[in-house]
Amino acid sequence: MPKLRPDVVSHHKSCIVMHPYMLNKHNLDLYKCHIPSKKLENPTIKEMGVYIFGGNSQWNDIWILKVGIPQPYWIKPKIKGKPPAPRYGHSMHFVEFMNWVIIFGGRTPSETEDLIN
Repeated sequence: MPKLRPDVVSHHKSCIVMHPYMLNKHNLDLYKCHIPSKKLENPTIKEMGVYIFGGNSQWNDIWILKVGIPQPYWIKPKIKGKPPAPRYGHSMHFVEFMNWVIIFGGRTPSETEDLIN
């Protein structure tokens, strides 16, 4: 059975979405989670990892690389609402105090095709 992974794409954006303890204490490690269990009693982040979105294609899925474990793997989360249009040249940021990933700006691949023609 093939493992789940995103398609190959260039010009995507990524951001790291981690528990504040990991981000503030500089305990980031792809293969080990350094969060004491007491710190995770009421986690606010449903899926920690490296989020990627967009690129120079018609791709508008969000993918998460689950890290902090001996063997990182990809997941494709279900999101609420309508996803942004496929895009590249955009920005993507994790707003920790609101627990949001914000995607803004950029161009859709069809806009580029219009400029070339």
